[in-house]
Amino acid sequence: MIYIDKNTTNEIYLTLTESTTASNPHFLFRFDYESYMTDNPIFYSTDDLSTSTTRYNKFVLVDSDITGTASSTQSSIGFTASLNLKGGQWKYTIYVSENPIDVYSLSGVTASNNIIEIGRMYVDGIDTNIDVRYN
Repeated sequence: MIYIDKNTTNEIYLTLTESTTASNPHFLFRFDYESYMTDNPIFYSTDDLSTSTTRYNKFVLVDSDITGTASSTQSSIGFTASLNLKGGQWKYTIYVSENPIDVYSLSGVTASNNIIEIGRMYVDGIDTNIDVRYN
């Protein structure tokens, strides 16, 4: 299970390299919010910051309550994704590709044979960007 704190920089450690035969793997994360399955999934791709990919893979995810869509930035620790995730339970799916992944086109990575991990994620914290339908 992945555990994310809202409004902070989160380091995620997984063992993905052992599940793929790709010589230079690029990973794509898909998050599906479980409370509202009608919401569109969130996709992001970020650099693997691990110094020992045969043992673990390290990713950085920055959660921010900034309104809008996901954005990506280059920082001193590498390429990081900044997302605005709702608090609660999520399902994640991780895809692998030999080529860098464009999260906007998603070409060649959504086939079931490219899925290398499926799991659950929990986002902890208070949502300050509340949906107006519930005010």
